[in-house]
Amino acid sequence: MPEGLVKILCAGDLHLGRYPSRVDGNPSNLSVAHIWARTVECAIDEAVDLVVLTGDVVDRENRFFEAIGPLEQGLRRLGQAGIPTFAVSGNHDFDVLPRVADAVDSGMFYLLGRGGSWESRVFERDGKPILRLVGWSFPRQHYPQSPLEGFAGLASVGTPTIGILHADLDQRASRYAPVMSSELGAYGFSAWLLGHIHRPTETRTSGGSLVLYPGSPQPLDPGEPGVHGPWIVEVSPDRPARAYQVALASVRYAGVEVDLGPMQGVDDFEKLMMDAIRGELHGWIREARASAGSGYLPERAMIRLKLVGSTPYRAEIERLCARVVEDFELPVDDIMARVEKIEIHTRPALDLREIARGNDPPALLARLLVELEAGEVSAQFQPLFAKLRHEISQVHRANAFGPLLSEQIASAEVDDAAAHRLVQVEGVRLLEELLSQKYGADAHPSVGKGGRK
Repeated sequence: MPEGLVKILCAGDLHLGRYPSRVDGNPSNLSVAHIWARTVECAIDEAVDLVVLTGDVVDRENRFFEAIGPLEQGLRRLGQAGIPTFAVSGNHDFDVLPRVADAVDSGMFYLLGRGGSWESRVFERDGKPILRLVGWSFPRQHYPQSPLEGFAGLASVGTPTIGILHADLDQRASRYAPVMSSELGAYGFSAWLLGHIHRPTETRTSGGSLVLYPGSPQPLDPGEPGVHGPWIVEVSPDRPARAYQVALASVRYAGVEVDLGPMQGVDDFEKLMMDAIRGELHGWIREARASAGSGYLPERAMIRLKLVGSTPYRAEIERLCARVVEDFELPVDDIMARVEKIEIHTRPALDLREIARGNDPPALLARLLVELEAGEVSAQFQPLFAKLRHEISQVHRANAFGPLLSEQIASAEVDDAAAHRLVQVEGVRLLEELLSQKYGADAHPSVGKGGRK
């Protein structure tokens, strides 16, 4: 290892005690605890100098007893290998992680910045300081101001420095320690290692400092698609910090688009679906082989299907969807794929413009759908969308949605795009029903004019 180079394994947002959502049975190999054990072994195999955990290590008060065993076991294993662990607490474990830190018996676990006060520690090699770590921990669940307001005394002093922080980057109105990229760039640190955002993100400040959200090492829901795992960060006094990801997650969420345009009958749906899923997973396998075998391929693929294209079989497909989500499994090499949700974005096999030329209710609805496809909604329909957004926001403010709103998992407000999409989906279904009532079993006159092929 080059002199002065420090090798760090960075992970954040483990949420020990939780399992990935929409996965049946919660098998142990798909648990966060299992991926934490993999992460520990990765740190040892990679011969890192230290481990950094960027908050939300534990998933709240009620997960303490689930988390303490696996966490302490991993920290003790790291300590036995001579690898210290530095951590900060986040909004989910602000009151739990300090208790865990006091309870674990590893001798090499350091929780930085307790109570919302910045703290600095120096990492030494052969008695010489080669890296400084500064960190801040959440003092309470919500912290709506920038923690950097009290940070002036910890500016860089020559030794390569990394900042460790659980924070919401470039979101001034956030209740979760909002910080701006310009603030991070003002200190000249080699790197800022952040927690709170579960999707991995690597950026740089204007001055070249690395800013890394490692993301959750095991994704927890479909909103966290793509490759997940800890990151290796290399810090050196004579070059910019660099980082690369090690794929350790045993679950991967992904969206797969299926074009139903080629369907000649309902029986074609299964083949089109399986071909699309196989194509996605074979892409993962090729990428893994191209990366020289770093990390693991996932054992479970949780697929969200998006059905697109023009088809006259929408009603039949809708009836199949529930069975696909409940029963469908597809092995591809060592990956088992399941469908967790199906979104139907198909168009009717009808000429909407032809239908829109009439004066009856189907014509009015067809005109609206034509405008939505073009992305331009006329003044005639604006009051409809204003009322729709109001009604949906009222539903979202119901007591049942309170926990989701408080954690910013959901929003009470509905934007134009979401309202337009809802009307498109339901409008197509309603149009087909109206035409069925009007024409019965006969084909609508517009079929064949840019519709069904």
